[in-house]
Amino acid sequence: MRNEWGTVLVAAESQMLLEVGGQLGNILLIVGPIALILVLAGGRFLAQRAMKPVLSAAQSAENITLTNLSERLPPYPGQDEFGTLQATLNHMIDRLETGIRRIQQFTQDAAHELRSPLAILRGELELSYQHDQLPDEVRDGLQKSLDRT
Repeated sequence: MRNEWGTVLVAAESQMLLEVGGQLGNILLIVGPIALILVLAGGRFLAQRAMKPVLSAAQSAENITLTNLSERLPPYPGQDEFGTLQATLNHMIDRLETGIRRIQQFTQDAAHELRSPLAILRGELELSYQHDQLPDEVRDGLQKSLDRT
């Protein structure tokens, strides 16, 4: 007694499969370049949009000088690494502004403190120079000192 379990088909050529494969190739030749162009354009658009805050910060940084330390980088709404960097740079500019203001104040105070003694010294030299009984060497020395003050 013999039982038939079924037929095993190892390979069969299908005309429909060959037609679908050919049509798929033609579709990919048309759609592939269009998809590539769309992906490149979309990538460029997204890259420009992502770099917009960086360019804005760079332009603002160009305006920060020793005479314009009140300028800061624009606020960045994101909570990512760029936001942290921007906040850190603004804090650094705050510290620089404070330090430079202190140096300017010290310089002004020092100049003021030096002006008074120099004015007094110049006045004393002028009074001494006006005496008629001074020898010519002393008068020449006083004149040189007056020229330097």
